[in-house]
Amino acid sequence: MVLNHTNIDGNHFGCQKVDKNIRLWLKQLGVTHTTFVPTGTKTYSAKLHATALGVDLILINGEGTFHSGRQKAELCLRFASKFALQGVPVWFINALYQDNPVAWRKYLSTFQKVIARDSFSRKALCEILDDNVQCSGDLSLSIDYKLGANSEGNKVLVSDSVSRSKSADLLRFAFSIRNKAPVQYIPLQASSNWLRGTDIRSRARRLLKFGLANSEISQWQGLTLMNNHQDFLDVCEKSCLHVTGRFHSVCFSLLTRTPFVSLSSNSWKINALINDVGLNPQRIISKRSLSEKLILQDWSFSMEESDNINRFLTSTQNYWTQVFTSAKQT
Repeated sequence: MVLNHTNIDGNHFGCQKVDKNIRLWLKQLGVTHTTFVPTGTKTYSAKLHATALGVDLILINGEGTFHSGRQKAELCLRFASKFALQGVPVWFINALYQDNPVAWRKYLSTFQKVIARDSFSRKALCEILDDNVQCSGDLSLSIDYKLGANSEGNKVLVSDSVSRSKSADLLRFAFSIRNKAPVQYIPLQASSNWLRGTDIRSRARRLLKFGLANSEISQWQGLTLMNNHQDFLDVCEKSCLHVTGRFHSVCFSLLTRTPFVSLSSNSWKINALINDVGLNPQRIISKRSLSEKLILQDWSFSMEESDNINRFLTSTQNYWTQVFTSAKQT
């Protein structure tokens, strides 16, 4: 059973990639049937309780949800803990963990494995679990990505943010440099409703956030909507710079070795990733930096950064191989 399944409707490319990798790892384990419980579940039915009692393993996908003391996060942990206490192995993996109540220790302490996806989250978890916490890179990075033969390009890729206002800032930035460099704005969401919602009021509210030139922007050919993470990865690989505000966009830049800069997110996840990989912290930029000057700077990875990326990806992939291989042996 996989709890906090985030790829509910195939809408978010990062969630698509994590989901794909989880399924590949489970397939290698020889798993024949998996029950996926969506993120945000508020009511755990009697049927789910009965199913949980009969599974060999409960995986909690910790991406994105477990920060700021969210109710849906506690409900998920509480549900899993019930079955951990009844002998079902529970792994809390890929965990972003930030600003949560100390009282949640009563759930976490019942789990067989707790694996943070960054060192900041590991530190927060160790404060309540006495150092019994492992750490590795995000599951989206857990399986090797094969670079194409010709991956060099001159295009600037701009993607969005979990924040609508920052998404608007990034879109305006992309539109403003359209005559200075080849640029493409691609939201990390596979929904044609992202900008062109079918509901007039919804569409109007979105457009109002994009500034005075919104009518021009909505018709701009550089605004591209895609359907899956692989198409996004292909564009990312052929870009010379990626400007974003999304954690998984940064992960995709690491996989494709594409130089990037990023706005911060709604948690420490991007800052923590840059710290753990060993990248220049100046790759975190402010909204004030979104100007033509940004693309005139050289954001190429230094030799040290490139080595650190390769080391981090290899370590992440080896770690998850070991984790799931050990699960198969037991």
